[in-house]
Amino acid sequence: MQGLGPFAVLSSLPASAEIIVTTDAGSEHRYLLESGQNFQKEQVPLDQVFYRDGAPRLVLITCDGQFDENLRTYSDNVIAIAIANPI
Repeated sequence: MQGLGPFAVLSSLPASAEIIVTTDAGSEHRYLLESGQNFQKEQVPLDQVFYRDGAPRLVLITCDGQFDENLRTYSDNVIAIAIANPI
């Protein structure tokens, strides 16, 4: 697969954007974007991104930054964190 993927717009979503996740069974889970940040891959604060305490949330991660042809990878990650929308 080539071209832009579904997360290509992740870094440009406005604050409080609604993100809807639809399950295979058709159930919708709604979230509101709380934060979005770019990090160099080696500086991603994993302990702040992945934890099990607190309210339910959605963490979306995609690649960004410069593409290294030799390594076939991007230099950065975009991390968006969304909280459950109680609608």
